[in-house]
Amino acid sequence: MGLLDDMLIRDTVFLISSAKGSANRARIASYIFSNMLHRLVRGRAVQREMKIDFKGLSSIFKTFSSELTSYLEIYLQKVYETEPSFIAHPGDIVFDVGANIGVYSIRQAREGAIVYAF
Repeated sequence: MGLLDDMLIRDTVFLISSAKGSANRARIASYIFSNMLHRLVRGRAVQREMKIDFKGLSSIFKTFSSELTSYLEIYLQKVYETEPSFIAHPGDIVFDVGANIGVYSIRQAREGAIVYAF
């Protein structure tokens, strides 16, 4: 297996283990399977929304999108926390330019920051 295969397996395990309960773990597995199927059989799968409850966050994700990747990077891999100036503290003001579905904004607001997302 190559590096990308190893990363896919690691990220999948990471996501499934962070889900709240077996029903949400099954939804994540279904989401990942749907995305893989869509890539193999272009245009034949139907896009849908899936509500997934993680430990500490509930959100609706669209299949065939990269929305779940935002959750993975922000909550599980904590990529923004490697840079100390990106860690919000209560009362800090955060501008989330290009907020997409708002996963980063939600994380910062939970830390007590005042968030402007657009």
